[in-house]
Order: sequence, then C-alpha cells, then structure tokens
Amino acid sequence: MRSVARPIALPLIAALTCVAMVGCSSENIREYAGVVVDDTVTLQVPALTMPAVDLDAGFAPNPAGVPSLTTARRSSVTTVTAVTSLGSMSRVASVAVEPGEMVRTGQEIARLEVAALDANVAVAKAAHATAKAQVGVLDDALSTVAENRSTLASRRREVNAAEAQLTTTRATLASQLAQAKALLAKIEAMGAGGRPGGGPGAPPGTAPTGTVPPGTTPPPGMRPPGALPDPAQLRATIAKLNAALAEIDAGLGKVASGRAQLSSARANLADARTRLTDIRTLARVAADAGAVGVQLAQYQRELSVIRTPVDGVIVSVVSAGEVLASGAALAEVRTSAAPRVTTWIAPQDLGDLRPGTRATVSGDWFRPGTGRTAGVVSHISPRAEYPPTSFSTSDIHMTRAIRVEITLSPTADQPALPPGAPVDVRFLGR
Repeated sequence: MRSVARPIALPLIAALTCVAMVGCSSENIREYAGVVVDDTVTLQVPALTMPAVDLDAGFAPNPAGVPSLTTARRSSVTTVTAVTSLGSMSRVASVAVEPGEMVRTGQEIARLEVAALDANVAVAKAAHATAKAQVGVLDDALSTVAENRSTLASRRREVNAAEAQLTTTRATLASQLAQAKALLAKIEAMGAGGRPGGGPGAPPGTAPTGTVPPGTTPPPGMRPPGALPDPAQLRATIAKLNAALAEIDAGLGKVASGRAQLSSARANLADARTRLTDIRTLARVAADAGAVGVQLAQYQRELSVIRTPVDGVIVSVVSAGEVLASGAALAEVRTSAAPRVTTWIAPQDLGDLRPGTRATVSGDWFRPGTGRTAGVVSHISPRAEYPPTSFSTSDIHMTRAIRVEITLSPTADQPALPPGAPVDVRFLGR
C-alpha cells in the first residue's frame, strides 16, 4: 500500500474534480493511504477472590504470649488461600452466544462457576452477623455497668446514712460516758470527805441518809430525795459505754474502708464503661464494614456473569468448561459504531487540517460507480510518532508522522468497509 501524496497529473482534470466534488477552485488535493480501524472490545475474565481459610475458627483466644494456630501455621494459611482462590483461575460454566451473533449492550455472554463465590457471600454474611452480635453484647455489658453504677450509688447512700447514724450515736454515748464519769467522781468525792448519813466510821449496813435501803423498792414514779446511783453500777455502766464506743469506732473504721472500696469500685466501673464504649464504637465500625464486605462479596458474585458493554457482533468466544486465568480474553465484540479510518500525515502536510475537516474515502476494490464515502476528521494526535511499517512511504518513511482518524458516514448503496481494508483518503476542507 502506498501513502504517497500524489498531485493530480492534469490540472484541468483536478480543477473539474474539485468543482464537481467540493466546489473549490484549483486547490491542490492530496491523497493519503489509510486503513479501516477494527473497533473491537475484548471481554476479560475478572479477578474473583474467595476468603482465606481461618484455621483458628472455633478456638478460644490464646493467652498473651502464646502463638496462635494462625501464627504458627501462617505459611499454611497462605498456601490454602493461593490454592483455593479464584483470583488465579476460573472455569467457564456456560456460554450464551456464538461467533457472528449480534449482541446488545448488557447481554449475557458467558458465566463462570460460582460455588466458591457463593461461599464467599455466606462467609461475608456470617462475619457481618457476628459483628452485629458483638455490638449487642457490648450494649448489654454497658447496661450492666450502668446498673452496677446505680447499685453502687445506692450502696454509697446507705453507707453514708449508716455513718451519720453511728456518728450521732457515738456522740450521744460519749456524752453519757462523760456524765457517768463525772457522777462517779462526785460520789467518790462525797464518800471520801464524809456525807450525810454515811462515810467513814458509819456502822456497817447503815444506809446513807436519803438513800434507798438495800432490798427496798421506791414507789413507782418517785425517787427518794437525795438518792444517788450505786458506784458499782456506775462503774459497770461506764465500762459498757467504753465498750460500745470501741465497737462504734471499729464500725466507723469499717464504714470508711467500705466507702474506699465503693470509690474504687466506682472508678473501676467508670474505667470499664469508658473501655466498653470505645470497644462498642470499634464494633459498630466493624459491623458497618461487615455490611460493606457483604456488598463486595455479592458484587464479586455478580461479576461471574460476563456481559457485553457495547452493541456489536461476536468475533470470538471461549467454550464452556475452559479454565482461564484472570485477565484472559473471554470474548471479542466488534462494535456497531460508525466505521473509522486511520491515516498518517507528515507534520509539514497538516496545513489547516482540523477536527471537523471533511474527507472522502475510496478504494480500488470498490465496485465501479459506487463513489467515495464521506466522513469528517474526528481526531488528530497531539504528538508525532513513528508510523507502522504498513504506512511507510517516500514521504514519511523512517520519520515521525501525525496519526489522523476519520469517522465515516456511509450510505446504504456504498460498500461495507471491512476492518483492516486499505483505502485512499482525501481531505476537502471545512
């Protein structure tokens, strides 16, 4: 094929041709070699993965410092994942089209086996359910902490009330003890210095004046004038009061210790509540991420159905049962878009060529009388490149050239332009 820009030999013929075709004057029309573009879309096998095998599933967490089964057999987990992963190979379950068949956008082309992908969806759903359940468990734990905090507050109020009661009782007993001691001291002082009706030298068995003789009972509601308590009874009362105060002091010590324990428990509960709240936040994030994992697994499942993204004709397709690697060609579809022609032009020949410039295409293989196919420039490469060897000519051989694409608008009576067919291109201006 030659892409030599050929000046038309006869100026008269050139002028007549320009007037007849584009209404121009004696413009020098150049002709370039081109080729019909093969617009095809290759459908590839998607990269489909399945979850890794968790060898610790169902086992309780190991104590700190003890390596887990996954850690001990990390190489085994990696091996299992690599062997059972669909990311490396996929088997074609069915094919819905044949070569030469017309297809529409979104039409099913083939299906891959989905057993492992279904398992992937089930695993993702199970992980999501577990994460959601963890949130519920943590909510229950937070409720328990709140109840315990309420119980501690109630116990603290009870302890405070008991302490207040013991403090009041101690004050009362301390006052009674002081009175009893003062009375005993008074009685003892009276006995030492002599008192009415008694004292040193009094006959034995003689009751002090104004006292109640032993063995007699004063009338109800009446106390004999000048009657004083028996010193021995006062001493016994003072001993009992001292013992009661000692017990109350011991009880107040226990109350103080209990209050300290309650304060410590309250602090522990506050710390537990903070930690549980943080963990619940993470669990909520994990639950949300689990929902995303389910969506991703379902999306992977949907990718097992290969559909065409364009209208066109099936050029080639694999057969059912074939095992293909990820990224391998599964089918090729030639699009139904308007045909395009590619040509290469030397930079110095670009001139006023712009997108939208009109052009015509013809070929020596066209039927006589068919005429040229009209089109417009749809793309001009922004950079000069080495053209393919099929476009090597005396003009641009071993030099850089500009790739130009022309989108054609063939009429019904014009021949079909098979992909790869050689054509001659003329640019006519705007």
